Amino acid sequence: MERFSGIVCAQTTSPPGVILILADPAASNPSRIRPLAELLGKGRVAETGLNVFVAGLRGIPDIQGGVERHCQSLYPRLVRAGGKVTVFARSGYVPGAAFDFQGVRVMPLRVARSTSVEALAHTGLAVLRAKSMGAKLLHIHGIGPAIWTPLATRLGMKVVVTHHGFDYNRQKWGTNAKRALRLGESNAIRYADGIVCISKEILDYVRGAKPKGIVEKIPNGVERPAETPPAGLLDKWNLRAGAYFLLTSRFVREKGIPDLIRGWVASGLSDRCGLAIAGGEDHPSPYGESIRKLAAESGAVLTGVVAKEDLGALYGHARGFVLPSYHEGLPISLLEAMSWGLPLGASSILPNLEVGLAPETYFPVGDADAIATRLRQIAEGPHRVDHSALLVKYDWDAIADSTLRFYRNVMDPASRVAA
Repeated sequence: MERFSGIVCAQTTSPPGVILILADPAASNPSRIRPLAELLGKGRVAETGLNVFVAGLRGIPDIQGGVERHCQSLYPRLVRAGGKVTVFARSGYVPGAAFDFQGVRVMPLRVARSTSVEALAHTGLAVLRAKSMGAKLLHIHGIGPAIWTPLATRLGMKVVVTHHGFDYNRQKWGTNAKRALRLGESNAIRYADGIVCISKEILDYVRGAKPKGIVEKIPNGVERPAETPPAGLLDKWNLRAGAYFLLTSRFVREKGIPDLIRGWVASGLSDRCGLAIAGGEDHPSPYGESIRKLAAESGAVLTGVVAKEDLGALYGHARGFVLPSYHEGLPISLLEAMSWGLPLGASSILPNLEVGLAPETYFPVGDADAIATRLRQIAEGPHRVDHSALLVKYDWDAIADSTLRFYRNVMDPASRVAA
């Protein structure tokens, strides 16, 4: 049994399941325990049509992370289609009070910020809050948060889990965290009523594990840019339009940021084509400090976390985009770069290969010399590339339709509609 962020939890093995007791995070005495019945007996709402509760993400809008961008694009479309959506967000990433974003109700839940247990603790709270609000359908994003799937199903909710990637392969996690992530994946496979897989690699794996629920591949999508923001927005970073390579990424080991910086230095292009890296950390870390030190030594530009017009300007005026990652689910940042017509480079991992770019786009993961070669090819090639044929299957409107159909199949398997 372990206590963290106001939660005392234990997983039983016979019968399998999860037991939760919540400590009131607002109480002056954190040992005051709120009965589970008290939590589950408040705030029930009448069910009207499709009513989806969403957990597992940091929040929306404009929060860095692939899952967050996925949810920001998907759920307003479900609302416009007549659904009702409540997203449970983590306090500290969004304003303190509940608010609406394009019709989606965003409800912050307070949880201590911690690299190792933040997502787990928050999702446990979200499961109980969803039940207290009368939820019939809960959508959990990510295999770590999916550790709570047995609890949610025992509380009478239908549960959909989106498998965004094999997070236990990420370099940042230690042994205990990887064990928890594998347990979350196992719980999703054993207990979820439906599993959405964002790539063929994930789909094949989940189907091979013989899941309890229905399974479907529904990929990430991409928003098509309406117009390019003015180049003057680049001035704050001393960048020139058409004279920098771009990566948008969180500062985590599996993104391969040092490989890109070293490849850029080795390319010999630094005097005429800069390197901009847009993103940052969720929590301060020695790894983040090492990125900042390497960038300062090489002359690479770190813009920090950007969104909206600033992000559009970085994409819209870049010479090319390079994604040197070791691990992805299905890379939204690569799809975004494609939507801007950028020449591309990407590591030859399966999720990047699934996008179907030209063979010369790809380079071996971790190979700075190969990255340097690809950067030189981009610098000597066309300034824009038409990726529209590849982007057809990543249309968010079609993805929203598929998601709605999947929800209906989960809620009423007897009237299942074929994909």
